[in-house]
Amino acid sequence: MSKIGLPNLTVEFHKKAVSAIERSERGIVLLLLNDNTNSAATGVTAYGSLLDVNEDDWTAKNYRYLQYVFKGKPHKVLAVRGIRKGEKVDVSASQKLFASLKYDWFAFPECTSDDAAALASFFFFFYNKKQNKWKAVLPKYSADSPAVVNFTTTDISILWDETVGVETVTTAEYTARIAGLLAGTSLTQSSTFKVLDEVVDAEILEDADADTRIGNGELILYFDGEKFKIGRGVTSLQTITETEPEDFKKIKIVEATDLYRTDIVETFNDSYVGKYNNTYDNKMMFIGAVRTYTEELNGTVVDTSAGFSVDLDTEKIKKYIVTDGKDPLEMEDMEIRKYKTGSHLPIAANVTFVDAMEDLDMTVNM
Repeated sequence: MSKIGLPNLTVEFHKKAVSAIERSERGIVLLLLNDNTNSAATGVTAYGSLLDVNEDDWTAKNYRYLQYVFKGKPHKVLAVRGIRKGEKVDVSASQKLFASLKYDWFAFPECTSDDAAALASFFFFFYNKKQNKWKAVLPKYSADSPAVVNFTTTDISILWDETVGVETVTTAEYTARIAGLLAGTSLTQSSTFKVLDEVVDAEILEDADADTRIGNGELILYFDGEKFKIGRGVTSLQTITETEPEDFKKIKIVEATDLYRTDIVETFNDSYVGKYNNTYDNKMMFIGAVRTYTEELNGTVVDTSAGFSVDLDTEKIKKYIVTDGKDPLEMEDMEIRKYKTGSHLPIAANVTFVDAMEDLDMTVNM
């Protein structure tokens, strides 16, 4: 059988590998807003820059939130007018507005504790069950999930506009700024110690207290004596499992994992699904393309120096065998590998992702 399409599949992976870093610093932010200023405008409005925003379409406060996001230089902002219940956004009802959109980071500047609980459940479900790469910055909510960043700094004062002077913002409001910053951070860096130059005052912690808060999965602002910075780029994850390891406490690693997984899934869906018979040779063709893609990401997204593997997931194949009433223990390894798995392509990847340089251990000898 002619393997028509193999070059296209490989080329598509190559394009994704070459553009991985550029794409990583051009994330999309979904900003949920409470606004009925423009009665003709409903649902989702996409903006490529702040210059695209008609200030008259939004309340002054919501326009400021859009400014917060764009200061982080994301690729795009999806401004979603939430479904209102009285004067507030009904978060549960509004979820249908962004349940099928493509974005990377979410923020809701008017988020309450009840809203945060509902949103954390929403993003946990889609991240774990649907394997979407959506992540949310929520105020003061310990979600214990790599899909949620728990921003907890209080008493924030900023100098955004010289003509207005110093303004006080809530933790929830400032999540818009944090989401924009995270969306604009390249995978060649981490958000740790990123400077928030508009912050003139905020809750100041002793180093020990800051360490405790970060260890508890809180993203905080840290004052170094001169300026306010992101203390460390961490998710809210606390419970370590086989599928959510220690590394998933770091936003940078989660972002890299999401990019890697999403690239593979999207290429499979766009260039492979329905175009090939699910034979052993075609399975290995796809796996070979994934291996090449992984090697091309070396040093930027993944670290292949210690070795990596992408292969058929024989443990999953054995489950197919058992379901068919057969015993895999009575079969040769190659017989297992070539066993028919219907329309499914079970693969497993063992990859190490590149972390950022964040901690210095220095000894000075005299």
